[in-house]
Formats: sequence, C-alpha cells, structure tokens
Amino acid sequence: MFVKDYLLINKRIHSFDFDSNVSIEHHSDVRGSKLEKLAKMKYSLPYWESDYYIRKLTEQLEGIDRESRILDVGCGDGRFTMMLLDLGFSEVCALDSNLDSLLELENQLVNRGATDKVVPVHASASDLPFQDSYFEVILSIGVLYYLNDGYEDALNEIARVLSRGGVLLETEPDQVGSAVKGLVFDGLDSFLRIVKEHKFLEYFDGEPLELRCFNVQEMHQLHEEVGVPVREMEAISLFPSLLTIGRKKNIIRDIDKIDVLEDQIKEAFNILDGSSSLAKHKLWICKKT
Repeated sequence: MFVKDYLLINKRIHSFDFDSNVSIEHHSDVRGSKLEKLAKMKYSLPYWESDYYIRKLTEQLEGIDRESRILDVGCGDGRFTMMLLDLGFSEVCALDSNLDSLLELENQLVNRGATDKVVPVHASASDLPFQDSYFEVILSIGVLYYLNDGYEDALNEIARVLSRGGVLLETEPDQVGSAVKGLVFDGLDSFLRIVKEHKFLEYFDGEPLELRCFNVQEMHQLHEEVGVPVREMEAISLFPSLLTIGRKKNIIRDIDKIDVLEDQIKEAFNILDGSSSLAKHKLWICKKT
C-alpha cells in the first residue's frame, strides 16, 4: 500500500512527513475537521446538512463491491468513514492532516470493534503516500479547495492512486452558491471577487481565510486534464448554510422559533433539495479512464 516511510502513532495511525500550509495550520485546531462530532450538535451546519451528503453519497456507492479499496481523503474525525462502515465496506483508508481528528476517529473505531476495517493515515492530500492505482474508490468531501493553489497537485495525486475505471466522489464549493453567500453576508466586494477571481471567504474562529470556489466548466476541464472526467453532478443545497450563517449573524427574522419549527424547516429543505440546483457545494461523480 505505502511507498514512503512512516511512524506508527498509538500502534495504528501511520504518520508521514508532509509540508504544511496556511490551510493545514488553520485546520490543526479548528472545528472543521471534527464534522462527525459537529453533526450531533444542534445549530451547527453539519447538523443540518450531513443527511444530504450521506444520502447522495450512498446513492453513488450503491452497486460498488463492498470489498473495494476505498480512500477517504480529508476524513477528519470520520463523518464519512463511519458511513462507509455502515454501508458494509471493509477496506477503508482514512487520511487527514489533523492528528487530533484521527485520534478521535481511532477511538470510535475501537469502540465499534472496527479497527480491522480502517487504516488511519496522517498525511497531506497533496502528497499521498500510496502506490499508483491502489484504490478503486476515493472520497474527497469538502477537502481539496482548502489547498488553494495546491488544488491541482492534490487532484493529480488522487488521479495517480485511483485505479483505471475507479470512481472519485468529490465536493467543492460552487461559485454561484459562494456568490450568493458573499453578497448576502460579506458585501459587494466579496461578491465581485468570487465572480471574477473564484475566491471566497471562510471564517476560522472569526478570522477570514480566502479559498477557491469552482464553476461547472472549470471542474470539467480540471478533471479531464488528469484523466478522471466528470460523469455526473449533484447539488448540495445552499439553504442549510444560509440558515446557520444567518442565525450566527442574527439577521434571520423569527430565528428564535428554530426549535419549534425544526421539523418543518427540515421538511422544507428536503423539498428544495429535490428541486433546486442552488448549491453550497457540488458533488462531482468522476471515473478514471
């Protein structure tokens, strides 16, 4: 599996040397890599949107051999790693640059008795320590855009370790959805920069970090160039983001009714999810040629 030397942490986590960057440094102590935990916390964005990711990913994984080798790039504390186990996959590699998140994932695996089904890896998405064409399926859910200018390098690495005919399921921020959020929450300057330069603001403990977003043409071109062309596309609804950011900024009228109206809000989101292409992220379903 591995083509580089590693250290074993807690006898299970394979830790590799890798270069840091501003996004990795921000993620070293940020909640963004603890999405499994956040999905259980009311009012967090993962609480409202995780079901949409899991449903759409489950649909795309239907029919794939449960003994396929799967890589979960940017696994964090295991939101989608645990989903893969729930779906019956038994050869999963879970990779993240945040060691604390991997330790939390390892605790979950021990408690579940599933340590034999998941190999935890501490490494960077832009320098994958695996053999060429090793994995049949790769998940990269809301990860690569954090690398900014290193996005192409990471996508090349993913293409390298994906087998011919293998499936890549990837989500990245959508330019249109980012523009809507930018206009509503950050103002005209942010909106224009998103449209012109494909850069938007994400906040870490109140501090802004400028990150990439992508349009449809750009994503098709980038994936064609690495030999993993896009076959399908799904929208991950923008509405949970509008709700949670609007609540945090206290600009949604009647937000104090959120507990009473929770079931109705979720029902409305479900209706819109099936009929709207307004996306926070788009799920790109790709297959290596």
